Amino acid sequence: MRPFRLAVVGLLCSCPVAEALAADLMDVYWIARQMDPALLDAQQGYLAALARVDVSRAALLPNASISSSRGSSYGKYTFDEDESNRRSRNWNWKLQLAQGIIRVPEAKALEQSDVKARQAFARLEQVEQELALRVTKAYLDVELAIRSAELVGVQLSAYLEQLRQAEQGLVQGTHSRVDLLESRSRVEGARAQQIAAINEVRVKRTELARVIGKVPETLQRVREDVTAGMPARAGLEFWTERARDISPQVREKRAAVLAAEVEVKKVQAEHLPRLDLVGSTGGMSNTENTATPLNYASRSRSSEVMLQLTVPIFAGGGISARTRETQAEVVQAQAQLESVLREVDSLTEQAFLGIASGLAEVQALDAAREAARSALAANQTSFRLGARTLVDVLNAQQQLFTVERDLLKARHGLLLNHVKFTLATQDFDIETMRTINLWFDPASPR
Repeated sequence: MRPFRLAVVGLLCSCPVAEALAADLMDVYWIARQMDPALLDAQQGYLAALARVDVSRAALLPNASISSSRGSSYGKYTFDEDESNRRSRNWNWKLQLAQGIIRVPEAKALEQSDVKARQAFARLEQVEQELALRVTKAYLDVELAIRSAELVGVQLSAYLEQLRQAEQGLVQGTHSRVDLLESRSRVEGARAQQIAAINEVRVKRTELARVIGKVPETLQRVREDVTAGMPARAGLEFWTERARDISPQVREKRAAVLAAEVEVKKVQAEHLPRLDLVGSTGGMSNTENTATPLNYASRSRSSEVMLQLTVPIFAGGGISARTRETQAEVVQAQAQLESVLREVDSLTEQAFLGIASGLAEVQALDAAREAARSALAANQTSFRLGARTLVDVLNAQQQLFTVERDLLKARHGLLLNHVKFTLATQDFDIETMRTINLWFDPASPR
C-alpha cells in the first residue's frame, strides 16, 4: 500500500504549470494547487506520516553495533620489592547484534503509525476537496459579478434611451415633466447600481486572486444550457449514508479514534515483559602485563549468545496515569467523530435540498422572465397607443431586470449546491473538476 500512497503524493505534487493565466477553470485549479499553502502542508504531513511508519518498523528490526577502543598506560609496578617500569598498549573491540522477540509497545507503535498515515492521507484528500470547492466558488462568484454588471449596464442603457425620448417628448409636447423626472430618477439609480456592480467585480476578482495567487485576466462564461438535475436516487437518507462512507473528513476522524485506541494498548503494554535475543563477539589485546610479576603480552577473543528478559516492576504510577490520559483521548476522539458525522449529514442535506429548491426557483424565475418580457412589450405597445404612461414602461423594465438578476443568482446558487453535493457524495479526483469545467464556454472568455 505504501508505493500506492507515494504515487498519489507524486501526482499531487506534479501539477502542470501554465505559462500565462488562462480563463479555463482547470488552469486556475492547477495554479491554485501550486500556490495553496494548506495543500502543501497536507502533502508534507502525509510524507512525514509515511516516514514515521519506517521509523516505527525500525524498532522491530535487528540492531547491530560495533565498538572499539585503543589506549596505552605507563607506570612503575612493585612485585615482592622488585620494581619495574612497564608501558602497556591495549586494544579491544566488540560487535553486537540484538533482535527483539517480544516487544509489544514497539509493535503497537508500528500499528499506530500506520493508522496515522491513513489519517494523514484522509486529511490530504479533505484539503483537496476544500481547495476544489474554494476555486470553483470563487470562479463562479466572479462570473456572477460580471454578468450582474453587464445586466446593470443593459438596464442603464434602456433607462438612458427612455430619458432621451422623454426629453424629446417634453419639447414636442408628447411627454410630461413627470415622465422626464421619473426617467432621470431611474437613470441615476441605475448608475449607482453600476458603480456598486463594478466594485463587486473587483472584489470577487481579488478573492479569486487570493486563492490562486494572481489576478486572472479573462474568465469563461457559464453555458446558457447548463443545468443541474436532481441526483439519480432521490432518497436523502441514501446520499447521507454515502457521504458518511466516503467523506475524507469522516475517515480522518475514524482513523483518529483508532489511533487513540491503539495508543491505550501501547501504554498498557509497557507493563509487559520484553525479551531480546542478543549476540556478540569481540576481542582484546595487551602488549604487556601489569597484573603479575611475569611480564607477557596477551590476546583474547570471546563470543556469546543470550536471551535478555526485562520485566517492568514499578514506574512510579506513570503508566497508570498515561492509561487514564489515553482513555480520555479515545472518548474525545469519538466525540469529535460524532460531531463531524453530524456536520457531514447537515452539509449533505443542505446541498441536496438546495438543488431541489434551486431547480424549482430557476424554473419559476425562467417563467417569470418570459412573462416580464411579454409585459414589457405590451406596455411599450400600449404606450405608443396612448393607453400606458412612460412610468408604466419604466416599471415593466424594472421588473424584467429584477427577474433576470434573481435568475442569475438562482442559477449561481444551484450550480454551487451541485458542486457541494458532488464533492460530498462522490470520490474526488481530477475528472470531477474536468466535468465541472464543461459548464463553461471556451468561446466566451472575458
